[in-house]
Amino acid sequence: MSKSPPAEPKPTVTHKHGDVVLAKVKGYSAWPAVVIDPEDAPPSVKAEKPKGAGFCCVRFMPAGDFGWPTMKDVVALTQKQIETAMEKDKKKSGKLYQGYTIAKDPQAWIAEQEKQRLAQIELEANAEEDQLDGEDDTTEKKTKKRRAAAEPKTTGRRKGGDDSKKKRAVKKRKADDEEEDDSKPSKKKAKKDEEEDPTLLNDPEAVKIKDWRHVLQRAFLRDNVKPEAN
Repeated sequence: MSKSPPAEPKPTVTHKHGDVVLAKVKGYSAWPAVVIDPEDAPPSVKAEKPKGAGFCCVRFMPAGDFGWPTMKDVVALTQKQIETAMEKDKKKSGKLYQGYTIAKDPQAWIAEQEKQRLAQIELEANAEEDQLDGEDDTTEKKTKKRRAAAEPKTTGRRKGGDDSKKKRAVKKRKADDEEEDDSKPSKKKAKKDEEEDPTLLNDPEAVKIKDWRHVLQRAFLRDNVKPEAN
């Protein structure tokens, strides 16, 4: 009994940029789309590509959303299939119907989506540049802060601190001197108090000493008077 020949492998289905297809992403219904070159996709779209091979980058109609369906979930969409799908749609107004309508003649829509793609790429590039500039500014501020914390205080600051201490010390000594001077009565005040003290006026011995003092003072003044010139 002869063995049956092995089954021939199915040819790999490939789609090129600009092909109108019916693509299905997991969790959603099959939808009209156009194939785009993955290298032309914006950076954010490239980042969403699933790991592994066998994925096709498409843009769904009419919204222009990007998607990454597997190759086996992407089939070519002919004009007859488009017309049949539109005839079966009884509402004739939903997003799916609009997508099939664009798929019949997609050139104007593709041109508009191309403008949006270029604008999105430029916008993302500017946002990335702003983010890098912000990170550089943050890094520079942190570096300056660390340098400022590591550097010792300048000589000028220490000198200023010493001067302040000296000024405070001089001010304290001056205050102490003024307090000491206030605590000592003056000789003139002591003499006046002594003369006005009523206890001395009632003391005979003190009165006698006072009289003798006055006599001596008058004698001293008389002896020191200079004779007038002839």
